[in-house]
Amino acid sequence: YDYTRGTSGAMTPPDTPPYYPTSGTVGIVAYHPSTAGTTFTVEEDQTNETNYHNSDLMFSNNITAQAKTSSTVNLTFTHKMAKLVVTATAGDGVTSITRITLKQVARQVSFDQTTGAVGTATTSGSTDVILLQDGSAASGTGAALIPAQTITGDVLEIVTDKGPATYSVASPGKAFAANTKYTISV
Repeated sequence: YDYTRGTSGAMTPPDTPPYYPTSGTVGIVAYHPSTAGTTFTVEEDQTNETNYHNSDLMFSNNITAQAKTSSTVNLTFTHKMAKLVVTATAGDGVTSITRITLKQVARQVSFDQTTGAVGTATTSGSTDVILLQDGSAASGTGAALIPAQTITGDVLEIVTDKGPATYSVASPGKAFAANTKYTISV
């Protein structure tokens, strides 16, 4: 059943809501986004709210033996992706930051909708994830969600009015873990 999330975080049931059985218990699993299939790919352009939220794979299975109830059941979700926040500030003659891009990102994982297990990140299509674009200020902050993985080599590209600057990570690389937030200031 597809529930939708309201601004307060409460879930609104579909037009035909599911009901508990008259006896016994049920387990409840939930995941977001509801369109997540057995293969999940984060969006390449995460500069708008819709694409960013569609990249936030979350899973809940904390309700394992729920008896029939008329009260609210609280689901506890775990983020299955890593979050990276990058803030770039101009300096050395740079007057504007126009784009921030993560490079070398494996954007796809397998996803078990029953257990919440996520497989090893793989490459499918572009390996870029755009955090900020079309900026014109002296600083810019962008956020992106990516599958857990280790990235080696060119990891971050910041495009300025003076041209691009690429930041690399030597072997063994930088590990990004699921359900973890990383902050980089450049």
